[in-house]
Amino acid sequence: MENLKNYYKLLKVPSYLIGVLFLTKFALFPSTGVATTLEVGNFMLLALSLVLIGVGGYLICDIHAVGSDRVNFPEKPLVQGTVSLKNAYTLYIVFTSIGIALGIFVSYSIDYTSYGMLFIALAAIPYLYATGLKNTGALGNFLLASLAFISFIILGILDLMPAITEINKVNQAMVFKILLLYGGFGFALTYIETIIANLRSLPGDRRIGVKSLATQLGFDMAKKVAIISAIMVWVVFAVYKYVHNNKLLTYFAFAVIAPYIYFIIQLIYLKKETMVHQINILQNILKIVYTAGVISLVLLYYF
Repeated sequence: MENLKNYYKLLKVPSYLIGVLFLTKFALFPSTGVATTLEVGNFMLLALSLVLIGVGGYLICDIHAVGSDRVNFPEKPLVQGTVSLKNAYTLYIVFTSIGIALGIFVSYSIDYTSYGMLFIALAAIPYLYATGLKNTGALGNFLLASLAFISFIILGILDLMPAITEINKVNQAMVFKILLLYGGFGFALTYIETIIANLRSLPGDRRIGVKSLATQLGFDMAKKVAIISAIMVWVVFAVYKYVHNNKLLTYFAFAVIAPYIYFIIQLIYLKKETMVHQINILQNILKIVYTAGVISLVLLYYF
């Protein structure tokens, strides 16, 4: 039983991804009247594919971060040796392979086999990051953040694009633009979160020579980059161009903008001496902002 608990701790499911997929498929698409391609069965296979690839991505990053985690997160199963690196790598191969295979199958079933390359790319991004690109500073952060962007648009690619006709192309394009906008929202928040994670991992990364953004710039400069990036995200909140009533404006003001402003204030006062506790707070605030933003997918057309 204890061993199962250790594996449970190791296997992190990208729950945010599940929320994005289901809200988009069963709330945004029906409310906008767009034509779709994926039936429920294929959609569930797509969701499972992306979740398995996501679990594999977390695994490969943990496998290659054991040295740093000995300092930063000594309670992790791989650090403690409660789960062997060999078993973790086997799980990574199994989850990732099944995820890619399911993605290719879904692509084939809708007669767009070439879309299967998307799933190979999704699996390659965390692998490339973990095995080398995390030493490229900002480039590694951008690469990881791109996963959040893809999370929003991949359903549009597989479900909307194959159903485009001359009659519906305007409506299909409008909804796809919304997904692109939300993808930018997810990318921006995830990019900021990766910088914060770099700051949290700074002690261990320095010890083993990882060249992350934080180790290259130092704590103070990396913090300034995070603050500037956070302020620039206001541009992404151009989502309000789609808001045409006071109820939604009120929702955005209290559920998205207010906690985000609080996040920026907390980030400004982040100190190296107390960063572990403060970063936990910052990450929780970002989760609230991200979740509130995703929920607004439902509200855009239902209010």
